[in-house]
Amino acid sequence: MSLHSIRANLCAAFVLLPAAAAAQPCSQCVPLDHPAGGFYLGQQLGLYPGGANTVPASQLGLALQARDNAVPRDANGVPDPDGWLGFLAIGMSNTNQEFAVFEREYEYLSPRNGRLVVVDGAVGGWSANLIVNRSASYWTLVDQRVAAAALDPDQVQIVWLKEAENMIMNPSFPAHAETLRAHLRGIVRHLKDRFPRLQLCYLSSRIYAGYGSGEPIAYESGFGVRWLIEDQMSGDPALNADVAAGPVEAPVLLWGPYLWANGTTPRASDGLVWLSADLEGDHTHPSPAGEAKVAGLLRNFFGYDRTAVDWFLADQGNHDDGFYEPTLDAIADATVDDAQPSQNLGAATELSWSSPGVRSYVRFSLPFRCSVRRTGATGVIRLFGADRCGVA
Repeated sequence: MSLHSIRANLCAAFVLLPAAAAAQPCSQCVPLDHPAGGFYLGQQLGLYPGGANTVPASQLGLALQARDNAVPRDANGVPDPDGWLGFLAIGMSNTNQEFAVFEREYEYLSPRNGRLVVVDGAVGGWSANLIVNRSASYWTLVDQRVAAAALDPDQVQIVWLKEAENMIMNPSFPAHAETLRAHLRGIVRHLKDRFPRLQLCYLSSRIYAGYGSGEPIAYESGFGVRWLIEDQMSGDPALNADVAAGPVEAPVLLWGPYLWANGTTPRASDGLVWLSADLEGDHTHPSPAGEAKVAGLLRNFFGYDRTAVDWFLADQGNHDDGFYEPTLDAIADATVDDAQPSQNLGAATELSWSSPGVRSYVRFSLPFRCSVRRTGATGVIRLFGADRCGVA
């Protein structure tokens, strides 16, 4: 499979702020994925236990099994090559903004998986302390969005979960990170109950919030995510994802893209920075530039990570421009003419757009879900005559 085509450059959108906000760097905060490791207030760095930034072997084995089980399914959850595989985002306003850009870009990504249906289930205002309540109306909104995408619950198999707390009673560390960990624990268990075929849940913590007053809370939230994953790896039966170890109560938990960097200080792992222009005036929500930055991190993570690439991409040819341009034969066509409303022009040898009252229609049988389905979405159809390939 050719993967280099997913490196399509993002068109960065910049916003003008009344005045550039100054970053308030967290002097003790070092990105969790720092290659040299280290400690923060007694806690070892690393995305996974032991200072590791890659998935440990035991968790990787479970994840690869889950990856192999993430296949197109029918409405009853039975594997079906003509079925669908749902990929759902869960979270708050930042998650909604970032995933919406990622979702739009994925529609034109090459080589995209034509059986993967991407659904933005994140909603502004719905923080972890709220959606941990299984009766919260948030979950009705999620169900509505899944249904609007023509998916059944048994077809949702992948989740990206990015959450935070909107009411932090005790901002000291590690207290608030432990609260987030507990809420995330309840959320992933509920996700498994709500979507029985859910295989993998990728988690991310917050982006940088030091242009306002959000640090070190945003940074420290990453420990809450890591501790949750560690709980599953340590054998917490309430988070069990291994059918051989007993009842499955949760999907396999993994880090998705790690989004935090210390303001304008380039992250050692990949050079990521967060500029003032990457955030809105509230210094909390991403601006269009910040949304595009996270969307790019999501695209690159799922396009290259070995637990994701097989369900995220499909080998549909080498399209170096980053867009999928399928070649399909028309199965029917017709021209209609306002001046001849009762005349059947379906047998005409030519299609015509000769005047405003003349329109032509072409029908295709699509082997994938139509991607042009939202207000503002655009697509291009290029029509060629039979002589394109020298066919008489």
